[in-house]
Amino acid sequence: MKILVFSDTHLSKFDDKKYQFLKKIILDSDRVIINGDFIDDWLISGNEFLKSKWKSLFPLLLAKKTIYIRGNHETTITHEIANHFSIKFCDYHEEYIKDKKFLFEHGDSITKKNQHLLLKVANNRILNIRFLLKSFNFLRRSLNTRMPKLYKKFSKGEKWNNVLKNYYTDREFFLITGDTHNPELDLETKFANTGKIMDGYASYILIMDNEIKLLYEKY
Repeated sequence: MKILVFSDTHLSKFDDKKYQFLKKIILDSDRVIINGDFIDDWLISGNEFLKSKWKSLFPLLLAKKTIYIRGNHETTITHEIANHFSIKFCDYHEEYIKDKKFLFEHGDSITKKNQHLLLKVANNRILNIRFLLKSFNFLRRSLNTRMPKLYKKFSKGEKWNNVLKNYYTDREFFLITGDTHNPELDLETKFANTGKIMDGYASYILIMDNEIKLLYEKY
């Protein structure tokens, strides 16, 4: 059994290279767990997403009995929308795999990065927030593509990973999160962060029998 765990794809505008990469890793797995921020509903609505070219992934995800965990960029996504490509839509997921307990959680509620206000403003159309966010996303993507080390330092991903890692004290389960965009696998502390699949860089987790792997690729 090969379980694919990924997060933070932030799908909005269609990207054929990202689509082909996601298709490849989904087809190569037996099951899929999406650990938050699959869709970026700051940039695209759920209904727009259902009508987009990304819908070609839906039957592939359903065939893999995909579990979909809500991220902080998915506050407006409903079960009705999620049902098109997943069998379970939740805020966290617990599961025993080969007698090991896992907790899958996006992590934004732990790091306290509350960004709901911008969504409320956008929904009320007080400001053209979507335009501003697209501009910010362009700058972020440019920085990440051209200067990934500087982007990593600026995003403080390692700091937030440490917050996530130390949140549950004396835990016996293996915690797998997303949100920080900072991939990490620490078998000693039973912690992993899936990282992201964005801007031509991809990281994701594979759980196979008693083995957990963190993989990196370019697409």
